[in-house]
Parts: sequence; structure tokens; C-alpha cells
Amino acid sequence: MNSKQISRLIGRSLWRRRAGYALIHLTTLREWYIARAMRRLLAARGDMSSALDAGCGMGQHTYALARRAPALRIEAVEQDAEQAADLADFFQRLGLERVQVRAGDITRDDLGGAVDLILCCSVLEHIPDDLALLQRFHALLRERGSLLIYVPLSERRVLKSLERRIAAMTRAAGGELPHGHVRYYTPELLASRLGQCGFEVTRRELSYGPCGRLAYDLVTAVQFSSLFLVLFPFYLVLVHPFVLLLMAIDYFSVNRDGNGLLIVAGKSGGITVEETADAANPD
Repeated sequence: MNSKQISRLIGRSLWRRRAGYALIHLTTLREWYIARAMRRLLAARGDMSSALDAGCGMGQHTYALARRAPALRIEAVEQDAEQAADLADFFQRLGLERVQVRAGDITRDDLGGAVDLILCCSVLEHIPDDLALLQRFHALLRERGSLLIYVPLSERRVLKSLERRIAAMTRAAGGELPHGHVRYYTPELLASRLGQCGFEVTRRELSYGPCGRLAYDLVTAVQFSSLFLVLFPFYLVLVHPFVLLLMAIDYFSVNRDGNGLLIVAGKSGGITVEETADAANPD
């Protein structure tokens, strides 16, 4: 299921959306890495006043940021008008006026005024001209501002049946890469792109190593099933405790390779965080 399908399944109820966000965090290793990086950035610099969630999807990162930094003014931009409207309605009914959500194209539309933090999670791999977007981000960030990026590096699967299914779905959709991706990065390629645009990488973490890949495959196999709604409760009770263990091993380890990459980059004078610092002692 993609983010739009999940958003429709959750619906507009406040408690169901909150529960949906909690369930996404519980079952998605990527969210653990992003949440940890956000906590570290907010702790390292307590004077942030504004942030942009560029390509916010169903808004789980916007919501997490709003809860963790109550004084932060947050702009969230999503290309899909339906998702943007649902998310704007959610924050309005929560009474969080400091969070503004709108539909827009982050590669072309006005992104607002200067900000201290930009989130761009699982977005850059969909952008044909990624250099132009990174240049936009650099121009938008204040001095000492930080850019948090998460991208996939590959689609290596432990369950070969799942790998074949993803390949078949990609061929059926007429794409060369799955999930609408236009490229996969290497850590070196993304760091080079950022350097070309005036950024300095201050943190780099690989996710979805061997244990993380197996955890992802187990939950994804259930998500791809036509009986998802029937199977998922049984999965949570019977299988997910083991998956949580695999996720924790990945999260508390320093992976030497992986399917995902989290990078924090700053403008001149940006926050500096050692690449492997606190890897075994997250906040």
C-alpha cells in the first residue's frame, strides 16, 4: 500500500489518524531513523523557529515534528491535492495553527520564506532534476540551517518471491524502477550532489542492513496481500514481535551496507554530528 492508500484507509477521524501514525512508526524501520535524526537536530539547536516538510505525503513527519517542537512554525507541501487537503484538515481540527499544509510542486512552486530545517524523506529519488531541487533547498535554508534527507539505495530483498513480485509490478506499470523511482543513490553520489549545491554532510547512516531487510520483507509481504485487512492483525500478534527484534538490531547497529540512507547536511556553520556517534545509544 502506498501513502495515499493508507491515508484513505485511515480516514479523517482524528483518533484513527493518530493511531495510523503510531502504527506506521511501529512497523516501519525507516521511521525510527528519521525520528531519531529529528530528535538529535532539535536537541542540538534549540533556537529553530521554522521548518519545511518538502513532499510531506500523509504527514507523519510533520505531525512528529509539531509534537516534539511546539513553538516551531512548520510549512508542509504535498503534490497530491487530496492528501494535502486531508492533512490540512487534520491539523486545523487539532488546533495547530502554526502548521500550514498546502498542495504544491516542490520543484517549481513558491516554498515560502527562509527556514531552519528542511525534511525531504523518500522524495528525492522521485525527482528527475534533483540538483535543481537541492539548490532550491540551499537557497531556502538560513545560515546554520539543516537538511534531513532519507532515500532508498536499492531494492535488495531477502524473500526472493517478494523480489520477483516487485519486479513484475514494475514491468506491469511500464517503469524501469519500482515505486516510481527515477534513480537509486549511493552514499557517495548523494554526498557529491549535496556538495555541488553548497552543502556539507554532517551525518550519514545506512539503514535496512541484513536484519532490517528481512524485517521489511516480512511486513511488506503482508501489505502486498489481497487479504491485508484480514491478515494484518494476526501478523501484529504472531510475527511482528520477531520483526521488532530484527528492526531493533538494525537500528542499534552501525550498518556497513543497507537499502536505505539517511543524511543530514548543513549550510556553512551547520550543526555537526559525528557519523557514528551515539549509534548504540539513541535519544
